[in-house]
Parts: sequence; C-alpha cells; structure tokens
Amino acid sequence: MSRILSTLDPPDHTRQRKLAMGAFTPRRISHWREATEDIVNTNLDLLGSQEKPDLMDFAGAIPAQVLGKIFGIPLGRYNDIIDAIDRAFHSDAASSNAKKAFEDIAQYGRELIVEKRSAPGDDLLTTLIEARDGNDRLTEDELVALLAQMIMAGLDTTRNLIGSAVLSLLDNPGQRRLLAERPELAPQAVDEFLRLEGALTMGLFRFAKEDLEFGGASLPAGAPVIAALLSANRDPRRFEDPDRLDITRQGPRHVGLGHGLHNCIGAALAKLEAEIAIPSVLNRFPEMELAIPRDEITYSESYLLRALTELPVDLHGGTVHRRER
Repeated sequence: MSRILSTLDPPDHTRQRKLAMGAFTPRRISHWREATEDIVNTNLDLLGSQEKPDLMDFAGAIPAQVLGKIFGIPLGRYNDIIDAIDRAFHSDAASSNAKKAFEDIAQYGRELIVEKRSAPGDDLLTTLIEARDGNDRLTEDELVALLAQMIMAGLDTTRNLIGSAVLSLLDNPGQRRLLAERPELAPQAVDEFLRLEGALTMGLFRFAKEDLEFGGASLPAGAPVIAALLSANRDPRRFEDPDRLDITRQGPRHVGLGHGLHNCIGAALAKLEAEIAIPSVLNRFPEMELAIPRDEITYSESYLLRALTELPVDLHGGTVHRRER
C-alpha cells in the first residue's frame, strides 16, 4: 500500500500516473456514460420496489456495478471489500486491524489480476495489465497497488458523494427544483456537492522535506502535515457564503478531488456517475423525502470519510408528516 499513487513523488509518480491515465481515453469515457445510465436505471427500478428503502444502498450499488463493468471484473465479493475499506479507514492507521484490512484489499487485487490475465478483454484492468506485462513498465506490486487504490477510491467515496448530495438537495428544495428545471447544471452541481460535502474530509499525510514556516507555524523537516479538504472548501476568504449550497456557483476551484499532480485519477468517472445518478433518482421520485426526522440522520465516526450511516427515504412522500401528526 506504500506504492499507491497518492503517496508517491516523481519520477515514480509521473511514470505510473501517465500509464494509468492512458486508460482513461475519450473513447472509454463515452462508453462509460451509456453503461452508467443503464446501471442507474436498473437500480432505480430496484429502489422503487423496496418497501423501506435506504438510499445509501442505491448510492453504493452504482459505483460497485460501474467499476465492475469498466474494469471487466465481477464484484461478487463486494460486501467483503466494503467491509475491508470500512476497517481500513475507520481504524487507527497504525493498528493491526487497519493493516490487515489493507492487506485484504491488496490480496483481492492480486486475485483479480490473476483472473484477468487468464481472460483478458476490452477493459481497464486488461489495459493496466498490458502496461505491466507488455513492456514491464509497472512492477507487479505497482500494478496491485494501482488496482487497490482504484477499488478503494472508486467504491466508498462515490457512494458517500451520491448520498450526501441527495441529502443536500432534500435540505434545499429550491436547489432541487432548479436542478430538475435545468438538467444542464448537473456537472456544475456535482462540483458544488464535492465542495460542500465532499466524500473525503482530509488528504493523506504529507511530510515537510525541509525546515519551513507555514501559516505562522514552524515545521521541522519530517513533520507530518494533513490538508483539511472540507475546511479548505468552505474557506470564506475563497468562497462567497461558503456554507450555502449553490449549484450555479462559479469561480474558484475546490480541492474535493485533490490538487495538482495528486488530483484524483478517477475524477472523470466519479463525476460522471454522480452527474447521472443524482438527478435521475430525484427525477424518478419527485416526491421523495426523508423517512425519519432530519435530526436523526447520522454520519460514520471517521476522521477521513464524510459518510452517512444510512439515508432512509419515503419515495412518494408523507412519512415524516404522518409521524408528526
């Protein structure tokens, strides 16, 4: 796990990222949209058939199935991997529980690579394997690390983004109506959801390479530094009225998907999934509202992830009002 892109510096980072980005071509992105729309519609049908739906189940199914489709891999062990991700990011980073969770994720990646080598296809995983096997430009550990990072970043974070975005729109009916009336705002709206309620609360550890002063604080060489992403995205010096949801917002760029050379490699995919899933669920169920009082909504106790524990909804409205009467 020490070889994931997020922790590497150039030249290793430059080489690996170039290889990985070669898999995210415009042709592939165009294919992703059609596949994502089909997956969203299928899961909307399933959501509509449930008596007491939890929208987080819908939010989690979208990235899992899209990832499986794009990488050409079966996600039959989805629950096991979600459990491993949960253990990895809800435990002390130095604990044996967290280390075992990361090992489980890496082992899953190794098993997928073995399966794909025996049955290659027109998919991202095959492309990455060819970068390893064809010209030996990726080591085996680098290939495993790259796949493991995409699994971790592609499942839970996108699930959290979709769930938090839907809740934000339920909290702001005016913005919800605006998105329904102006569907072309979907890409802009997703950027606003990432700014206001991004899936990651902070970045990974960075370390000062030399003695320096930052924000009036002296940092000796080797000192750990953590960037608080959600705090930065609500900085009133950079964003006007930063605590307000505004899907028409323009101006400064947020850091919900990182910045610079460590900008999220899967940003295009995460945005595509959210752009399709969020408006679709609200358009399919225009009367949808929370099935429990707003103050009963809770978040996972994680220092790293902004994750709803559940999001019970009444697809046709009326539950909370009936309870209040």
